[in-house]
Amino acid sequence: MIARLRQPVSPELYRRITVVALVLLIFIVVTGAGVRLTGSGLGCTDWPNCTDQRFVAERGDVHAMVEFVNRMITGLVSAAVAFAVLGSLRRAPRRADLVRLSWGLVAGVLAQIALGAVVVKTDLNPWLVQGHFVVSMLLVLDAVVLAHRARLPDDVATRPAVTPMLLRWGQALVGFAVVVILTGTLVTGSGPHSGHNEAEDGATAAEKLRGRPGGEAAAHRRARRGPHPRDRHDGLPRRRHLGARAAPPPPRRHRPRQRRHRPAHRARAPGRHRLHAVLHRRPAPARRPPRARRLARVGRGAEPGPADAGAGGRRALRSARLRR
Repeated sequence: MIARLRQPVSPELYRRITVVALVLLIFIVVTGAGVRLTGSGLGCTDWPNCTDQRFVAERGDVHAMVEFVNRMITGLVSAAVAFAVLGSLRRAPRRADLVRLSWGLVAGVLAQIALGAVVVKTDLNPWLVQGHFVVSMLLVLDAVVLAHRARLPDDVATRPAVTPMLLRWGQALVGFAVVVILTGTLVTGSGPHSGHNEAEDGATAAEKLRGRPGGEAAAHRRARRGPHPRDRHDGLPRRRHLGARAAPPPPRRHRPRQRRHRPAHRARAPGRHRLHAVLHRRPAPARRPPRARRLARVGRGAEPGPADAGAGGRRALRSARLRR
């Protein structure tokens, strides 16, 4: 077994290891969201044990079991990250960028474990919970880059397959996504806490934003105010005010339906039948040469042809002979 571990790791095997690590890191983010949505943040009141007396959560306690399952998945993530680091060191050939990215996963997992312990000890401080989520996003980003670079060939120089303009747009999109994620942890409207129904109201940005002039309280105050010069001229309030309803429009008077005069005959454009006749008309039959041309031919001593047959041809031939 030890001899097998000492063997070099192929690039294909290491790529599979990085994909497994990425999937587990995404899965633990999903289970962490389940802990947040079910209010199971304080299901296990101690760390690393679930309680002071038990390491495993009780079966009847749903919140404790949800939190304990999330902690157990952390063990699987730690094992996958350890394999990623060892694989980068034993990979043949070894690449410095893969080694750095794998050690970044180790640093992120250790930070997650330490920060998770502090979050439990501080009874789910909202700022620490937000930091816990941000570190998870950084771990997922590191794992995505590691899995992508593990697919690239070792001795072939690569270049972007898109235009420079599209590459810059992609980088700007990543920057906007980072801003949305960071601000989303601050202005969340899910409640005054971050994970448990009985947690104390900490520094919640959502509650502070509601008290500002543009918040919900100001909207209710504007809805209860008196008339304003910018209101509608018919006395009805505008729908932009919270709680204001627009009255239904007055009923329209019944007007008899008037028929419009339509001409009996209309100029119609050429249809498909006319177009077919123009495109497929037959050519005119070949006409006989005129009489003057026949006379000239006979006068030059040409033999009468098939076109000279008939009464006209015989008269022309007789007159030509008399001239001679």
